[in-house]
Amino acid sequence: MSGRRTLIAGGHVLSMDPAIGELPCADVLVEDGVIRSVGPDAGAADVDDRIDARGRLVLPGFVDTHRHMWQAVLRGCGADQTLGEYFATVLGALGPRLTPDELYVGNALSALAALDAGVTTVQDISNVGKPTPEHTDALLDALESSGVRCVFA
Repeated sequence: MSGRRTLIAGGHVLSMDPAIGELPCADVLVEDGVIRSVGPDAGAADVDDRIDARGRLVLPGFVDTHRHMWQAVLRGCGADQTLGEYFATVLGALGPRLTPDELYVGNALSALAALDAGVTTVQDISNVGKPTPEHTDALLDALESSGVRCVFA
């Protein structure tokens, strides 16, 4: 029994796989989140979703190996500070005061911004000061609900 099938049709495929290479006009068949076929005719019959990728690039998602996702709620804070001043402000003064709800928002915003930029996998270096179990649960809940692939560190 096959699962949910999505066809990404007619895009310029940059596979990053030497065996497949670059295909100027090809389809990508995805079944239950796994790529099953890539090529000019990737098995378009009986799909649940069809994405028209003509005129677009189709490539693997990017990986970000170092992101402090919770800090999204503080974007722009300390832009005129030295690194030492920034650490004192963000890590020393503001971070420890954030509530679980505020941390959830920070992680959710950062995850959605990553996905919007084509980053599908992130290592979240969560260095927020002295979180409680409730803070940690909020951080993890935001990542899980966003759909981003993540390593929580």
